[in-house]
Amino acid sequence: MELCRAWTSALLAAAVLAGCGGPSPLSPRQMLEEQRGALRDATAGDPQAVAERVRLARLALRLGDGVAAEAAVKDAMAVGGSEDALRPLLARAYAMQGEGRRALETLDSGPIDPEMIGEAAWVAGNVHLSNGDLGAARDAYDRAVRELPRESGLWVDVARFRDANADTPGARDAVDYAIELDRANSAALALKANLVRARDGLTAALPWYDAALAANPDNAGALIDRAATLGDLGRYRDMLVSLRHAATIVPGEPRLYYLQAVLAARAGNWRLARSLLQRTRGQMDDVPGFMLLSAVVELELGGEAVAVTWIERLLAEQPQNVAARRILAAANWADGDADGAADALAPIVTRGDADSWSLLLAARVAAER
Repeated sequence: MELCRAWTSALLAAAVLAGCGGPSPLSPRQMLEEQRGALRDATAGDPQAVAERVRLARLALRLGDGVAAEAAVKDAMAVGGSEDALRPLLARAYAMQGEGRRALETLDSGPIDPEMIGEAAWVAGNVHLSNGDLGAARDAYDRAVRELPRESGLWVDVARFRDANADTPGARDAVDYAIELDRANSAALALKANLVRARDGLTAALPWYDAALAANPDNAGALIDRAATLGDLGRYRDMLVSLRHAATIVPGEPRLYYLQAVLAARAGNWRLARSLLQRTRGQMDDVPGFMLLSAVVELELGGEAVAVTWIERLLAEQPQNVAARRILAAANWADGDADGAADALAPIVTRGDADSWSLLLAARVAAER
């Protein structure tokens, strides 16, 4: 088991991959919250204020508050706002709440104001992309771009679509255009960072994450992706700073628990790591890095059978994952299943570049059979 522990500790890196005393200036998010407060006061004092309610809905959407956006749109409709014009905003609010089907039904429930056709197509594209319907997403985004050719936020979503469609050069072009249209678009800068990370490596991506956070220090997605990158670089203190900031914005985000579990595991606090992994409530169970880390944690805590379950799930998706096979072999060996350990190691030890750890464990397994 000592050999297993030495190896599982080494495998944790793979598990991540999956003033002058005056008042501080307000962050973009704080400014939006202040504007929202002012608009709430304005609408409370004027029950017929349609334009203010629409602005309130758009602010809620920018803040990621789909519930509040839905309420504001419905209020605007109730006091005389045009349903044809507001239907796309209501659909976006539903989509933000994860109700993609309801969003599409809303778009199809009546005519759309000509000035809102682009917005409606944009929302439809996002929903289709989320559903994995890339053909429908392409058609919707093509319509949206024709209507809103200089909308920076739309080009960010087009870049995400192209990336999901394995069109990496197209994704780069789209996100670069989004930045050209709005150099303070934090979402565009964060996506640029992700694309740079995939092509040019971890260190090259950091300036782009920093730029995204300079534009919006409360961009939770950028904070979490930056934290993961810092962890991959071994900068764990900086990683923790990013995670703590993100936790103040999206406290229930599963990736926060996963990355904190990585830190706990690296520190050898396996029980805390297990607790943090469990707090994701199944929302990351299909992520390869999560499966690998779960297996390592369970193996360290003596749960060989559970570790095997996690690794077998991972190998069903990635049968050539060498790290997973090593952990499976270690778990089977620790559980007294020498045959299972040998089977797990077989595809590795027959390779010309087989590592010494796998060869050593294979020799020990063979001696016990």
